[in-house]
Amino acid sequence: MEATEKKTIELAKNEMLEAQKERDSLMRWKLILVSTIGAAALGFSRESPLPNAEFALCLIPFTCVYVDILCRNLSIRTKMISQVLAQNLNDPLENFYQSYEESRGSSLESFALRTSTIVLSILIIPIGIISHFSDPSVLVATWFSWASVPFYLSGSSGIALSFIVERRYQEQKKALAKLGVAADAKNGG
Repeated sequence: MEATEKKTIELAKNEMLEAQKERDSLMRWKLILVSTIGAAALGFSRESPLPNAEFALCLIPFTCVYVDILCRNLSIRTKMISQVLAQNLNDPLENFYQSYEESRGSSLESFALRTSTIVLSILIIPIGIISHFSDPSVLVATWFSWASVPFYLSGSSGIALSFIVERRYQEQKKALAKLGVAADAKNGG
């Protein structure tokens, strides 16, 4: 293997490592952002100079989806680099990774990413409504009041957008896999 190929492999592997570190960092930031928004919304909602602070909870599903999009983008980039290494440079480690990736389906990281967004989007609805209407005697009637609409819209939007992001991610993975098959056929593999 010539020096340029070795340098290319090293650069590509470093790029993959950086993307994985960035993705891990984004997942931590998702937790931090959700916690901060939740604490601010619920902490300022009782006897506060900021009226209706609990409506900040409506930002949580959109924050989650945004972080999910960034993580999925980094994941596609990592898969693309891995595929190039496996096919064009015949890196045995990347060939193993590619076959392992195809055989196992979805990773635990993907599960955590999707599930956290969906669960938080669902939880926004009751938590937002309960925190907005603190009088338990009118709580049942408040589930269907106009003040509850932002929580319903935010939660349902988070769920819908999460499914859209996941569908687009799966489409991009399939397109990337097709490119890999086409490149294999072209190279006689």
